[in-house]
Amino acid sequence: MVLFLVCLKTLQKILESYPDDPKVLLNIALTEYALSSFQKTDIFKNQLNKIAEKVIQSFEKDNHLILFFLFSFIVY
Repeated sequence: MVLFLVCLKTLQKILESYPDDPKVLLNIALTEYALSSFQKTDIFKNQLNKIAEKVIQSFEKDNHLILFFLFSFIVY
């Protein structure tokens, strides 16, 4: 668990430099989900949906891979 806390702090620092970066947001969501012992699935799904909506709104050529990755998490 300590490793996940260190990871979360690092990701939050990265988020300060890259606000709304879907890759950083996804990693934060995954880390928080792991910290909950994978129990807060509804919160995790909501975070994924919000990230996917942001990606769709600012859809660019390079973002299509992250979009498919997010949807694979939602479907799974």
